Amino acid sequence: MTIKHSYKEIERQRRENDILAAAEELLIKGGYANLNMDELASAVGISKPTLYQHFKGKEELVVRIILRSYGSMEEFLSRPLDEPAIDRLIALIRRFLAMQAPGSLTASLRPDFHPEMIMTAMRDFPSFEESRRKFFQQVSVLVDTAKAEGSIDPALPTPIVTYMVIALSRSLSRHATQSELANDPAQSEAAVTAVLRIFLHGVAPLPEPAHDSVP
Repeated sequence: MTIKHSYKEIERQRRENDILAAAEELLIKGGYANLNMDELASAVGISKPTLYQHFKGKEELVVRIILRSYGSMEEFLSRPLDEPAIDRLIALIRRFLAMQAPGSLTASLRPDFHPEMIMTAMRDFPSFEESRRKFFQQVSVLVDTAKAEGSIDPALPTPIVTYMVIALSRSLSRHATQSELANDPAQSEAAVTAVLRIFLHGVAPLPEPAHDSVP
């Protein structure tokens, strides 16, 4: 059954998308502490009272932007596989690491909007837990597929590998690491390469033990 949305609902969604896009741009440019609601309203071409009809404040804006990023990841993982599953997992880790690189949205939120604050705020959104559950399931399916293809050791428990993928995807999130990469941007790709090497060498099947030939 096709659900038809009224013109008013479509316009409201379009305006919210415009607000989120403008807010993300301002966050990347100036960080969380410098996000000004008057400036945001002006950038979108609406009044401040209209802005508050859509979002209660900066915290909700940030959470909605992050949830939108989750949605793009879900869409990426939902695409039909036309490459080995291990390549899709590598691409996923790369995407997450890029989201943490200096100059990215995630980097711009620190140190003013801590990860703990994000998690606390996200729990107020019913869709968050569902998105997180679906994301974990999608990564688990990719891990199982990679096992079947022989690129991940089938003896490794899928939940452990899945958690490892997610943990490695956050490898560049520490503020100290961000500062080091910001001071030397050339290190960013080297850092990504290091994370991917740890992942690939950690999940690859062990070589078969050599057997001495019988004379």
